[in-house]
Amino acid sequence: MIETTKGDFKLAPSYDLLNTHLHVDDSDFALSRGLFSEGDKSKFLKYNGKANGRSFLEFGKRIGVREKRVGEILAQFTTEYPLLEQLVEASFLQSDTKKTYLAAYRQKRNRLLDGK
Repeated sequence: MIETTKGDFKLAPSYDLLNTHLHVDDSDFALSRGLFSEGDKSKFLKYNGKANGRSFLEFGKRIGVREKRVGEILAQFTTEYPLLEQLVEASFLQSDTKKTYLAAYRQKRNRLLDGK
């Protein structure tokens, strides 16, 4: 995250340029020991064990990011981008890797929609 000249926060431009989950066995959203310390997780994260939109709203609140701004950031990640799927299909990835990539993208996008 980076702070803008307006004093709010946004994701750094180079965040998540590729789907590292295809190559690295990492936790969901690459958040093992991530958003919350073990005893301080959001209610949903405690119950489900997976982050969703509510988890990121709670995280933003805890670090002082305005709820409206967190919502704007989440909107960028939950907007459907048909071109994204076309680009993945046109990529040089193996066919099964394309399916895995798109399935992971859709699943995480849907979870981020949960709780908005």
